[in-house]
Amino acid sequence: MRGSVKEKNLGLMINAGNDYAVKQADFITNMNLRGNKYAIIDEQVPFYQIALHGHKNYAGSAINLGSEKDQVVLESAETGAGLFFTFMKASEISIQETDFSEYYAANFDDWKDNLAAVYSKYNKEISKVSNSQITAYEHLTEEVSKTSFDNGYDIVMFGHTHVPYLERNKDITLLNPGSISYPRQDGRKHTFMMIDVDRDGEFHYSQGLLKSSLRDF
Repeated sequence: MRGSVKEKNLGLMINAGNDYAVKQADFITNMNLRGNKYAIIDEQVPFYQIALHGHKNYAGSAINLGSEKDQVVLESAETGAGLFFTFMKASEISIQETDFSEYYAANFDDWKDNLAAVYSKYNKEISKVSNSQITAYEHLTEEVSKTSFDNGYDIVMFGHTHVPYLERNKDITLLNPGSISYPRQDGRKHTFMMIDVDRDGEFHYSQGLLKSSLRDF
């Protein structure tokens, strides 16, 4: 089968394929980017993606079918994965009260404008490491991971937490302004952060606290 595909100048895509099929594939979709939680572990490390990146193209679960789109995009960037969407032409109304409710957010017309924006922004940043091998992966803090590539680029990922955070780690400033609309830290305080750059190019950070939520207006 692989031979006939190559003769027609086509690529082979597999959906969450088994390891023995990866060698023949050009692109793997629905790859598990987070591993399983069957064992009691302290941290998750993307060993599979470390081995494959730069040799095979892959993507995680469909962006538009997940409950947290932004989180799936962050996890994709963390492992150097591509983005994957699942679409259908039919309206979501046609699958109500069926066994296919998981595709309720798959209507292409609902996504076509947002799709281009998501892809353009992601590819602009991730294209720099798309063909590079992963050389190192580390957790800088509980919420921050760093993936290093053999072309000298690093990707530092900060979880979509809505919790204010500011720390200097080596030559990296870890900054999370929190949220002014849906805070998640203890006390649920509505926070924001300001960045000032002085004449010497030094960055200065200050955190602010809203006395009322934007949802109150």
